[in-house]
Amino acid sequence: MTGRAVLVAVHHAPFKENGKPDKPMHGLREAERLLTMLAGPRFAVLHGHIHHRYYHPPSATQPHIFGAGPSTERDHEGYWLIETKGGQVLGGEKRAL
Repeated sequence: MTGRAVLVAVHHAPFKENGKPDKPMHGLREAERLLTMLAGPRFAVLHGHIHHRYYHPPSATQPHIFGAGPSTERDHEGYWLIETKGGQVLGGEKRAL
């Protein structure tokens, strides 16, 4: 899979919008370990569970993080358009319905 962008979908968030871990019974178990394995711009973690749409750019220790936010909640419907090129995730654009 060298040369391809990799998008990993999980239900629970690795951390909240403010970058802090969620409650132990609410967040992704071993999130730090997952993020370290997927560090850098080639990877993105897409998650739900938290009802806010947010984005954290990649770093040396973590991938792109996309919080899906609600897709069917009245007046908050939306999604992400994620751009990839040359085996890298370039970022994303929030879209509203």
